[in-house]
Amino acid sequence: LLRAMSAADPHACCKSGHEHEGQTKGNVVEIAGLKTYVIKHADSHGKAFVYLTDIFGYDFVNAQLIADTISEKARVDVYIPDIIEGDAAPLGMLRGEQTDFDFMVWATKHPKDHVYPLVEKFIKEIRNKHNVTKIAVLGVCWGAWAAVKIGSTDLVDLVVTAHPSLLDVPADIEALRKPAFFACAETDFLFSDEHRKAAQDILAKRGDGSEARVYPGTTHGFLVRFDPKDLKVAEQAVHAHQDISQFVASKL
Repeated sequence: LLRAMSAADPHACCKSGHEHEGQTKGNVVEIAGLKTYVIKHADSHGKAFVYLTDIFGYDFVNAQLIADTISEKARVDVYIPDIIEGDAAPLGMLRGEQTDFDFMVWATKHPKDHVYPLVEKFIKEIRNKHNVTKIAVLGVCWGAWAAVKIGSTDLVDLVVTAHPSLLDVPADIEALRKPAFFACAETDFLFSDEHRKAAQDILAKRGDGSEARVYPGTTHGFLVRFDPKDLKVAEQAVHAHQDISQFVASKL
């Protein structure tokens, strides 16, 4: 898949998108050795939502604003751990600036066999030391593979992904042991029409409310990096935020 991403120029995906404006409400703390953005809800009752990011990392304002929205709407405590350990892609790519960022080089520094233990340790620590009763996990783009993988264990209770990448389809989806919601872009070379159809078929058969939903007119990255001035896409992104919040609120 990394070869496929290289052939399709992942930089085109990474450079596309927009930084959003807004005041975030959470704080940064250290959990399981990782810097973590945390936004708490007074009525969470120990329900947690762990957000595994794209390559722009935990301190990207767009991700933090989404965390704030989901915390409010789903009544959960949201955690965004720095699973890329301070090595986020430069935001200059979203501003049209020249950078020397090379996705393939970056990816080799964050192999799955290094990143997944970080995720696993983080999940265990918040459950055991932070009074967490139930856990939903969201994986966006690059972070999706880890969310789906941990969804094949009993460490979490719910799985959400948005425009996922690096999945072995159908095997990874079939291995899910928890209810799952996939927010899919209509056009996405990293999660093809064939993959999307497979996800829809597999999840629909589970009988637990799992679903792969397609958002019309959207492309890879829409959930996080949509253009607020593109009203149609922005509306679909807001719908996806609401759908994710509703899924979590109803299932967790």
